[in-house]
Amino acid sequence: MNKISEDKIKENWPNAVEGDLEHPELGFIHYWTGEQRGQIVVRFSYTNQEEGESKKMFFIDLSKEGWILRHIYF
Repeated sequence: MNKISEDKIKENWPNAVEGDLEHPELGFIHYWTGEQRGQIVVRFSYTNQEEGESKKMFFIDLSKEGWILRHIYF
């Protein structure tokens, strides 16, 4: 995972946590996730991931009307 992006997650989502989970086909997946002001951020990476894919950060905006999933490239 790109260190600059990890730092941005920590800066903007100070409660962010990271961890690893095992996927049956992809192996171990490293993830970061946090919530602040009604927005959840998620980023993940794994071995043999296509170049650029690990730079994606997914954002889920939370509201009483529902959740909106979007992503941006870093």
